[in-house]
Amino acid sequence: MTLRHNERARGYARQAYQALEPLHIVAYFGPQVGEVSKAEGLNFYGSYVGFRGAPLGACSPAVVAAAFYNWNPAVIEKGWQDALASHTPAQLLAARERIADKALTGAFGDLLGSDQLPRVVDRLNGILSNATKAGRALGAANLDVARHSEPHVALWQATATWREWRGDGHIGALIANELPPVEALVLHTAEHPDPSVGGGALSKDATKSSRAWGDEAWEAAADRLRTRGLLEADAERLTTAGAQLYDLIEDQTDDAAASIWANVDDADEFFAAVRPFVKSVIDAGILPGTKKK
Repeated sequence: MTLRHNERARGYARQAYQALEPLHIVAYFGPQVGEVSKAEGLNFYGSYVGFRGAPLGACSPAVVAAAFYNWNPAVIEKGWQDALASHTPAQLLAARERIADKALTGAFGDLLGSDQLPRVVDRLNGILSNATKAGRALGAANLDVARHSEPHVALWQATATWREWRGDGHIGALIANELPPVEALVLHTAEHPDPSVGGGALSKDATKSSRAWGDEAWEAAADRLRTRGLLEADAERLTTAGAQLYDLIEDQTDDAAASIWANVDDADEFFAAVRPFVKSVIDAGILPGTKKK
C-alpha cells in the first residue's frame, strides 16, 4: 500500500480526530440537544439530520442521505424532510449554534474569557484553510459556514468542519474498498484480533439502533462479509483479512486527512493549547460515558 503523506502528518491527522471529537459531538449529545430540539419542535432524527445537514442548504433528501453514508437512507430522508417542513437551513444552523453555545458555556466556565480561546480558533481555522473542497460535500459545506462572533461557538464550528471534512475522506476509503453502508458498520463494530483496536465508540446494538438498520439488513451484510472472508463463520469477529482491511481503511482515512497537517510546524503547540478546552467538556460529564467532576 502506498500512502501519500508521511507518518508525521498522518499521526497529526489521527491525533486531531481523537483530540477534537469531544468538542464536536456536544451539539448531538447532552441535555442541551434535547432542550433546543424540543423548543424547535423536532424529534430525534429531525433534529440530528436537520442540524448536521443544515450547511448543505435546501438540497434533495437523497443528497443528505448520501452524505451521511452509513445511516438508513429512508430515515435520513424523512428526518431532512421533517426538518425543512418547519425550518430553513439558516434557522437549523442557528439552532445548532445555540446548542454549542449552551453546552460550551457551561463546560468552559472561566475558560470562556481565556485569551487562548480566540487564538486556538484562529489557528484551527488557519489549518482548515488549506483543506480542498473537491469531493467532500459535508466538509465543503461546513467550510463555507460563516464564523460565529463568539469564540467558543466558532471553535465548535471549526471542530465540526474538521470532523466532516475528515469523514468525507473516510467515506471515500469505504467506497474504494467496496464497503457499502451496512457492511461498513458491521466491519467497524466487529471484534478485532488486536483487543486495543476496533469496536468503535458505539456497541453493535447502539450502532444498529441509531443508524436505523434492522436485524435482517445487518445479518445479510455480515453474511456478505463472510463470503469475502472478512468475518469468521460463527461470530462477528474479524478474520486476518478482515483486520487487515480494517487497518487499511484507518490508514487511508488518516492519509486522506493528512494534507492539511503536512506543513503545520506548530501542531504540538496547537494540541497543547486546545487540550484544556477539550478536558473541560469531558469533565463536565455531558457526553456519553463521562461523569461530571
